[in-house]
Amino acid sequence: MGKNILIISTSYFPIDGGQEIGLRLLLNEIQKIDNNITFNILTPRFYKQHKEYEVIDNIKIFRYNSRLIKYPSKIFPKNFNYFIHVLYSFLFISKYLKLIKPDIIITYFMIPSGFASLFFSKKYKIPNIVFLGGSDVFNNNLLFKLLFKSFLPNSKKILVTSNFIKNYLIKNFSINGDKIKNIPYGIDTKLFFAKNKNINEKIKILCVQRLVKSKGVDILIKAIDKIVRNNTIDIFLDIVGDGEERIYLENLVKSKELNNVITFHGNIKNEKIVQYYKNSDIFVFPTLSEGFGIVLLEAMASGNIIIASNCCSIPDIIKDNNNGILFQSGNIDDLTIKLKNVIENIDHYKYLADNAVKDVKQFDISCVAGDLLIELKKIC
Repeated sequence: MGKNILIISTSYFPIDGGQEIGLRLLLNEIQKIDNNITFNILTPRFYKQHKEYEVIDNIKIFRYNSRLIKYPSKIFPKNFNYFIHVLYSFLFISKYLKLIKPDIIITYFMIPSGFASLFFSKKYKIPNIVFLGGSDVFNNNLLFKLLFKSFLPNSKKILVTSNFIKNYLIKNFSINGDKIKNIPYGIDTKLFFAKNKNINEKIKILCVQRLVKSKGVDILIKAIDKIVRNNTIDIFLDIVGDGEERIYLENLVKSKELNNVITFHGNIKNEKIVQYYKNSDIFVFPTLSEGFGIVLLEAMASGNIIIASNCCSIPDIIKDNNNGILFQSGNIDDLTIKLKNVIENIDHYKYLADNAVKDVKQFDISCVAGDLLIELKKIC
């Protein structure tokens, strides 16, 4: 293909969130398919220890200074902090476009860098593909909604992770559906896989989430409390992840005397989290707001029985009573009933895990990378 592509992203490796891991995996896979593509990453420099320029995996990484106000900030309100970093991007992106001279720009998320990316790509007549994962799309701030409506038409193509987001854009931003392509996140099914999986004698439940209010982990803890308090059920819950709600959640567990049932593990490196999936029987995803949920794919590939909330794009992945079980988002009683039923009849529900392993193959990173390459070649 022989093209110079710039990806303007909210963040990138060595930051190791789901978005950053997913993007790095995708770019590495594309390079295996077509090694004539040159990838450049432009991202804010959030931490002093991160270099302004380096090459990782044959990808050139440029970072512009944005350390005056951290992102996210514990001092300023979230949307004010977002707006400051929008201004940062307008100050720096033009300089790097002149330096890198890309043939195509891929904008990874609109907040904070996407508006400047689309503004300058129009100015310099560079085709811009926008990737929207969900969290920025659902921002209800009126100023950001206005910015979305003003800048999104400058994109050549919009990539989304689910039909839910596609329909949301069509309805709320009057975007032509033909301009939107559904290309989900992908996972490495050679890393996450189910093999010789047996049900544990003491049933193990896993939750992998950022510990913030919108992820609903408190709902799962309260459901576990109801199950073990009123029944002689022997279960164990591992919670992997960290965030601003961790102290509150740990105190909640302590107040309900669940310390011998629930363990917090904090953030776990991606290569080590594989073992948590393999050792678990049930994966619960209690989120209240979600653009996609890459951990769902990892849990499915690892042979877990999935119980997930029915919010946002989750039903695009989990088909109720087919490859998992959906419960009413935010409803503790509904989660309690369905989780208890699976625990008590776990052998019966193993078919859900078997179906999930089959269904997740469509999300293998090689398939996702191939789909993105097709879109890039259409624009080139």
